[in-house]
Amino acid sequence: MLLWLAASAGRCFMPDDLKTGQTGEQSSGAGESAGSGSGDASTELLPPDEVIDAEYEVGTPLCVARVKSVHEKFSWLCDAHRGTETLETNGDIFCPTTVFEVGAHVTFKFEDLRPNPEKPGRFRADNVTELRQELAVPGSMSDRALTLAIFRETVQESPYHKLAKRIAEADINQAAENLPFGEWLKYYAQMIGTGEGLDLVNEASRILESTYPSMGAFGFTYDIGQDHDDATDDKALVEHLKAYSDLPEQQVSIRSEYNRFKGLRWVFYLMRKHKILRLDMLLPDRFFPELFTAAPVLFSAGNGGPVLTDEATKTRPRNINEHICARVPSKEFAWFYQMYNYQQRPLTAFNGRDIIPPALNEVLKVALQIFDYVAIMTPYHDIAGEEWANGRWLRNVDPFLVGFMRDVPYVFILGRWSGTNLFPRFLDMLADTMNHVRQNKGLLANFGKNLQWIQGLDVTTIGDPRLQLQLASSDTKNTVLEPFADELLAAFDNGRLFEFLRGEKPVLTTDPAADIVRA
Repeated sequence: MLLWLAASAGRCFMPDDLKTGQTGEQSSGAGESAGSGSGDASTELLPPDEVIDAEYEVGTPLCVARVKSVHEKFSWLCDAHRGTETLETNGDIFCPTTVFEVGAHVTFKFEDLRPNPEKPGRFRADNVTELRQELAVPGSMSDRALTLAIFRETVQESPYHKLAKRIAEADINQAAENLPFGEWLKYYAQMIGTGEGLDLVNEASRILESTYPSMGAFGFTYDIGQDHDDATDDKALVEHLKAYSDLPEQQVSIRSEYNRFKGLRWVFYLMRKHKILRLDMLLPDRFFPELFTAAPVLFSAGNGGPVLTDEATKTRPRNINEHICARVPSKEFAWFYQMYNYQQRPLTAFNGRDIIPPALNEVLKVALQIFDYVAIMTPYHDIAGEEWANGRWLRNVDPFLVGFMRDVPYVFILGRWSGTNLFPRFLDMLADTMNHVRQNKGLLANFGKNLQWIQGLDVTTIGDPRLQLQLASSDTKNTVLEPFADELLAAFDNGRLFEFLRGEKPVLTTDPAADIVRA
């Protein structure tokens, strides 16, 4: 069923006519056969079993390629990428429309990549344009300009986004000023702008090894680039456990670690096998505040383990709220998260304008078997109305499906309702959330007094994190959350929202002479 994941994650598919070998438009022909730039590859199309059906694909990033050679009236392109995935084109791509300089980076829409009738098994690209040099070389752009370019110019919106809420241009620009994803976005720009690629197979193996280092001592491989015989590994585990017969608690620990290691290895293996192991699918915990701000209302399911009552294990998360707040261990993020998710919402309660696509529903079924927690992250701010005592807000569209595994410091972005990647209309969604806070912050007074409130699991916190949000006895309403919302908005207005949510630096308040000091 994980075949569907490929489509939902924006995989670089061949169009249907490329998959079947049918030709597209007839070429003008002049000079196509004269080029020798693509003569070093197989002349056959990809085998059908190597091309995953793209029923769920409705919009994905533009293609980026590099000019390999030029002739009098045409060019040859190589190193073609779509997002972070390499396009399998059986050699270089013929470009009949414009002559570019060798080494230039160009872009074209995916639907303009078609079979080359002059060279069976090869491809041509029409309507090719040169990628702006400042985007191809991120170092030459300002941080804000780069952010806007990545979020707008290197992705193609889906028809799905015709339903999306329209956000004022000034608000979108302010969202860009906050540099969502920071240095991670710069690295992404470098990958797509230069045609370079990250060896995500090795990266996934490195993550696996750093998360479960003890498994290597028992001879288990971290390599996800090969098939694994789990039955053989299970038998080896039994033999290893015999050596710990006098240490029964160690046997329990080894078996638990092994099961979690094997589960994550299986996840990575399936992602690799079905070609969905992408840079923007593995989001480091550090950048989860960005994703959350875009889609702050969660519906979740999962198995966080049994309720723990032993004093020594009190700090282990009991539910998804504690689990997520522990991933970004600042007070600021924990408070912001609970403003929208104080009451946990079961996955079964998900409803509304966005009908989960059938393909993504298949992904969900598999994800529930793999991850400790699975969540649908939505821009449904009106759902938070129960605590805010006001549900009036025009919803935006395009939720995310995500998975969490304990002890793995990455959020797995498994799909999006539109079938696109992470970026389309993301800045709009960030701005919409901050507009919701700005226009409704007075309603935070309706939150109850002395709530069981997660304070944030930073290094200064000792003991049970579920502390009461204390209020003065004379208060009849919540007097704590609205001032916090003012701090949140001040951080956004100063372009430092995500530093604030990560608890990294002081941020100017609305009073320029004062600074927010973390409690």
